Amino acid sequence: MFERSAGGLEGRGAGLVPQREVFDVLRQIGAEDAIKVGVVARDRITLDRAGGVAHRQTMPQMQVSWNHLYHAVRMRLDDAAYRLGRAMRGATQSGEEAVLHFADGSSEVADPVLGADGIGSVVREAVTGVPSPNRYAGYVALAWPDR
Repeated sequence: MFERSAGGLEGRGAGLVPQREVFDVLRQIGAEDAIKVGVVARDRITLDRAGGVAHRQTMPQMQVSWNHLYHAVRMRLDDAAYRLGRAMRGATQSGEEAVLHFADGSSEVADPVLGADGIGSVVREAVTGVPSPNRYAGYVALAWPDR
C-alpha cells in the first residue's frame, strides 16, 4: 500500500458514509467490528436558504468514524507493506500490468490497483482520462443525534 502522506492518516477526517462494498471488504479482511461502531442517520434533509426544511427523505445510512475505520484496516497490514511518503503522480498500463509513477521519479508495477485516493484522485484520472479536481458538489452534510 502506497500512502502519499509522510505521517500516515492517523487523526484525519471525521465521519464517512461507507457504501455496501466497503462493508463487504471489511468483512472479507476480518474487520467486521469496525462496521458495528457508528451512528445511523435515518433521514436526509435538504434545507432552503432560510434554514427551513425543503425536503426530507428517509434514507438510513451508517456513519462511521474515519479514525476507527483506519485503525481497523491499518492493523491488518504489515509495516513493510505500508509505505509512507509515496505520492503518486500518474498511472499507465504496460501489457496487462499497471505501472504507478511517483513524485520522486520512481515507478512500481502493480496488479491489481485500488485507488483510494479521494478527491482529486490520480487513479481515477488515470482510468477515465478526465481530471478530477476538487470542486464544491453543491451540498454540505451535517449530522446530529435524535432529539
